[in-house]
Amino acid sequence: MHLELEERIAKFVGTEEAILYSYDVATPSSIVPAFAKRGDIVICDEAVCYPLMNGIVLSRSTMYSYKHNDMKDLERVLKEVRTATTIISTTTTATAVIYCSHFAEHQ
Repeated sequence: MHLELEERIAKFVGTEEAILYSYDVATPSSIVPAFAKRGDIVICDEAVCYPLMNGIVLSRSTMYSYKHNDMKDLERVLKEVRTATTIISTTTTATAVIYCSHFAEHQ
């Protein structure tokens, strides 16, 4: 039944395949490493939820974090990353900002 649903979803959205996760915690732990790898940069809120943090760790990307819900600090981190990659990097790296509306308890 699960595979049939994936086939129907793929057909509905017009793609060759679709993947459906039956457990919400498994999704980010699989998705993030599929798109980010060692040498890439991932920027996230310091209070990102556990499943996303786990996905980032599993991806082996370099992680930068900004203060919880602080867009000024995100801007600071983006500038820091841009400067660091311009000076250090000789290879092309991907940079992603991962945002989640469900945060770990933050004080």
